[in-house]
Amino acid sequence: MLQRLLVPKSLDGRPAWFRVFHIFDEIISCWWHPMTGQYEMVSPLQRRHFGLQRLEQIVHKIAQISGMEFFSTEIALLEDGQFVAVDYLNDECDMHPKSYWPSGVPDELVRHVALLMVHKARSVIHKHPLENELVERDIAWQHKQL
Repeated sequence: MLQRLLVPKSLDGRPAWFRVFHIFDEIISCWWHPMTGQYEMVSPLQRRHFGLQRLEQIVHKIAQISGMEFFSTEIALLEDGQFVAVDYLNDECDMHPKSYWPSGVPDELVRHVALLMVHKARSVIHKHPLENELVERDIAWQHKQL
């Protein structure tokens, strides 16, 4: 395994290092400082101004290959314009909110992820109602006992 020191490009005085979240096909990009761990969400204006659409393409590809629905990845933009996935598949996303931890994830992102998870859980329940599943298991268990 080879390693190299990555020096990110500077964009408006901050390192072009990103933590990008993939949540059920939705992609949310954050600035992420590799030394301090400080997060800030990438705005739509920043996305267009700095040409950061490639972040989403990379994360879509990682999701396609891995089959994961919820993960984060670190991506650095180097001086030569190359995007490099540094830590490409974090399957246990740190969701400590910024309101409690200085280097935490922005609160609005934590709330949004929670909302998406609730919607996903509801869709699973409606697709396969838990109550019906339990009744079917009870009936199957009773038949085994007879």
